Amino acid sequence: MIQDINISGTDYYISTDAVLYAYEGVAGALVVVADKTLMNHTAAIEMIPASPNYTVNGTTYAAFKAATSAGQYDDFTHATLTEVYVNCQHVKRIIEQGTDTLIYFNNTTSVTVSELVGAVKTKINAKVNVTGGGGGGGGLVVTTVEVDLGAISSRGAFDIADSACLTTSEVNVWQGYLPLTGKGTREDENEMDRLIIYAKPTTGRINVRWEVNPIFLAEKLGYDSYTRNLSSLPVSEVLSMISNKRRGLVKGNFKFKY
Repeated sequence: MIQDINISGTDYYISTDAVLYAYEGVAGALVVVADKTLMNHTAAIEMIPASPNYTVNGTTYAAFKAATSAGQYDDFTHATLTEVYVNCQHVKRIIEQGTDTLIYFNNTTSVTVSELVGAVKTKINAKVNVTGGGGGGGGLVVTTVEVDLGAISSRGAFDIADSACLTTSEVNVWQGYLPLTGKGTREDENEMDRLIIYAKPTTGRINVRWEVNPIFLAEKLGYDSYTRNLSSLPVSEVLSMISNKRRGLVKGNFKFKY
């Protein structure tokens, strides 16, 4: 993602991939350890002086963490820095050192964290693995939930609880093509009852609103308490005797993926 970092009153825009790790300096200042090779390919090369360690006088460490919390970063304990905020996507190797772990980013940059190698591996893998294959890294995990939509209705709403969800998260919810509890063992129930879904992220949950894909039918109304041959009536009266009725109602269990 592109993150704006304020340095002495001026905003600079860099890819967060350019940061290998960050930590909190004096008075909450953000200190970044950047990848020189990546920075050489951005317009913000002026951010990096002779040393790759650079203190940002403006954006705080806490603000940087909050802005990138949904990405590939995770925090690790450190002996003297309290914690370091590691870009897991750039980790090349980890080495066990007793109760500590040495994290290597490249041949010249590394950081030692005060955590066992197994715990470090688990945290890094959770940020860079992609469920179901695919390339490019990231943290995509697809989860299936089954929700009881209740009594017969054409629209409604429900929540999906997810502790990783933030108001800034990008979410996508879609109807799962799977057998539904109480509706047989085949997937074709989903073909007959297709739903339109709108999702909104909130802290700790996803708000989902749904409605049945609308079907409209023309219904012939009565005329003077009787249904008569429309061909014998004036056009103006015929139009007043036809009403479009929305059809499409569902109830019970449906499965969704997000």
